[in-house]
Amino acid sequence: MRTTVKIWIRRMEADMTVFEKVQEKRVDIDYESGDHYVIDYLSEGELRWNALSVVGEGEPSSEVDPYDAVALGEDAHMVSWIEETGVVASQVADFGNGRVTTFLTWPEEGAHGGRGKMVLEGRLTLVG
Repeated sequence: MRTTVKIWIRRMEADMTVFEKVQEKRVDIDYESGDHYVIDYLSEGELRWNALSVVGEGEPSSEVDPYDAVALGEDAHMVSWIEETGVVASQVADFGNGRVTTFLTWPEEGAHGGRGKMVLEGRLTLVG
């Protein structure tokens, strides 16, 4: 009986969307680069990110964006969104290990494909 309940609970967790997993919590992200962000998942398709570290001149420090997400396993999700400035973020959030990897790309003249790119890695914590 207990094994059946554990399997059922694991299946439920694996079937959770990222919104269900973090609902009513904040995702605190501390990148090894020193950048620090908080993400609030507002609904199944919309998130708000806030930069807690200094951003470049003219760059937003907060924004609400539509997102798409897919579960990669029980505790990991890939979340992608496009910001108003044209920045594209694709993030693998591994809640089980408290790790995050984010691939960013943005319009940049003269760069390969007309896009600049960067990969950020860091620690994530659920708060709340």
